[in-house]
Amino acid sequence: MKERNSARIFPVTILGHETDTCSGFVFCCDDIPISGCWRREESVASRTLLLREIPKKNRLHDKSILTKAILAGKRAQRRRESYHPAANAEIDRFSNGASSKLQLQSLINNGLWAGSLTV
Repeated sequence: MKERNSARIFPVTILGHETDTCSGFVFCCDDIPISGCWRREESVASRTLLLREIPKKNRLHDKSILTKAILAGKRAQRRRESYHPAANAEIDRFSNGASSKLQLQSLINNGLWAGSLTV
């Protein structure tokens, strides 16, 4: 896969906010180990991705929405359109706008977090 080859050439450290796993973003998924947990006293090195998850209790729990979104994204690709806008629109539609609110709150929280980092 292209991503895996790029990861070998350009290694990236992935650090979580108060966690050393990633369990999804808008949906709850299985925990996947990442490079480690970011510590406030550490400066952020180059080639580091910082992840701050949406709290699990706030995420969408209806996985059928994710299934519908994947199908919508694939249909868009067959029409030679972009996958993610179609998938995101489907998630937003079936969550009655909750996914957009989650993503906006995440953007705000990440911006506040970024402002507190030492580079």
